[in-house]
Amino acid sequence: YPTESKHFLFSLTSPRIILVADATGAADVNSCVTLHMANLDYHQRSHGNTSAQSVVCNGMEIFAGQIGNPSSNSSLICPFSVCGSLTKTLPMESCPPEQTNGWIWIEELKAHAAYTDLTTSLDVLNGFNKQIIPSNEGTSKAKQNMTKANDDTGGNERKSQNGEVKLDVLCNGFSLVVTDDSYRHFANAQPLIALSLVGLHYSRTVTRPSDMATNSRSHTTTFVALDRLELIDLLQSEDSPFRTMATSSTNERTDGGLFSSFIGVVSPVSWESYKMIPSEWGFQLSPSMETLREVIGHLCAPDMPSNNSSVRTCDFVFRSLTHGNGVNYIDLSLSHLTAQWNPSTVIALQRFLGRMKKKTTNIFTSSSCDNGDANQVDLAPQTTTTPESVDVVFSVKADIESICIYLNKEYQQRRILDTKVTGVGIQFERFRDESRLLQGSIASIQVWDPDLSTLTSDRNRRILKMINDGRGNLTLQQVFSFQYRTFNRQNASSSDKECLFRDMSLPLWVEEKSSSGDIDDFLSINLAPIEFNYLRERSAELADYLNNGLP
Repeated sequence: YPTESKHFLFSLTSPRIILVADATGAADVNSCVTLHMANLDYHQRSHGNTSAQSVVCNGMEIFAGQIGNPSSNSSLICPFSVCGSLTKTLPMESCPPEQTNGWIWIEELKAHAAYTDLTTSLDVLNGFNKQIIPSNEGTSKAKQNMTKANDDTGGNERKSQNGEVKLDVLCNGFSLVVTDDSYRHFANAQPLIALSLVGLHYSRTVTRPSDMATNSRSHTTTFVALDRLELIDLLQSEDSPFRTMATSSTNERTDGGLFSSFIGVVSPVSWESYKMIPSEWGFQLSPSMETLREVIGHLCAPDMPSNNSSVRTCDFVFRSLTHGNGVNYIDLSLSHLTAQWNPSTVIALQRFLGRMKKKTTNIFTSSSCDNGDANQVDLAPQTTTTPESVDVVFSVKADIESICIYLNKEYQQRRILDTKVTGVGIQFERFRDESRLLQGSIASIQVWDPDLSTLTSDRNRRILKMINDGRGNLTLQQVFSFQYRTFNRQNASSSDKECLFRDMSLPLWVEEKSSSGDIDDFLSINLAPIEFNYLRERSAELADYLNNGLP
């Protein structure tokens, strides 16, 4: 490998990328979507067997409008800053296989989804597709050439890929405001909801062995963490108790959040602090960029997703492990969620989404008719071979610590039902012989009437509760649990039968019957003693609400 250092710096000031619906300019009103950046630095450096690419972008904004009418511009995504780097280390005789590490840091994203802006963007996207997609005959020939080229080179590329590729994307926050400005349901432009996501971390690691014969050892790990979620009903007043439609935060949390290590260490992303600076030879990262890279490198260390206390206390965590032989494991966990059902807001959102769906269908249906089969891609089915030593080939597990659901009549300033469910768990597994297992459980459930406008005794306010044994102890640890199992035993050996029954709490007679092929399915349901309190007037109101208040 050459030892000299090579640098390349590409800088832009106030660049713009404009997409138009009609490139001919014949239309009287020509919609456009513009990507604008205040500053952009792209730096590439190579030294020995290591190459690095870094980018800093300040003031990136996406807005929709009309050509020649700047006053019509409206931001889809407000200005934000983003930076990141990608480092690649090529293998040497005394070095491990190829290593690629990348990270992207987004300070905060603020988006606005108004009906007119979204329809404008759809028109532009449709027009852009028509401009870049050639005729059907040309497209077919191009696809044939691409398919042949992939067949010729794809195998060699796959054989040469080995080592580890890791990418981390971190976003301090994301907010979205949905506004109905179609003037069909409201006299003026009316904000409907505001979604806020705080502390987003996405990580993906692909590991491939140097010997492709050991394909089962290759695996892909995906990790997603969310620190906090909040959904606000903008149809309600700021002091309304029904304004928060959903939230994952609780008063018990005292930690600093997913990116607490950034506080006081990492400075806000600004052009003067983060742009590339000259070095003795070439260019280098600024001190602020170096500090950010070190903090992210510590936060995204390989063992951090399991050991980092801030990750363990995240409200939402998603993990996925996919092996090269097709075995896939998925794990989801949610600490807490409080949701309020406001019928008026739900109906307004239904109308908004219904109009958007109709508009989208009309635009892309006409586009597909014009292009015929130009957008169709013929993909050959991919098959994976599952090793005989693996029992479970696909597994999904979800755990929720607690959920609170409130049913409201917000115009009457009344809450008619409160529900709290704790210890929710569900698991699905598919085995090598195509048999399946679905099981779930609920630790406790409480349903009560919170409406103080009606005269009801405290005892009658408890609609649903678990019954204890008279000494304050619950008769069962779980209020509800079930297990559903399907069997496909025709080609299974005796050793396979022992493996599949090893960790399953099935009755002995079910194991015997299923092994002989006499049972295809098995369902077990356990329900703890519960007390249901029935009041005719309240039950009639709830029945009417469920029939008319839910879509």
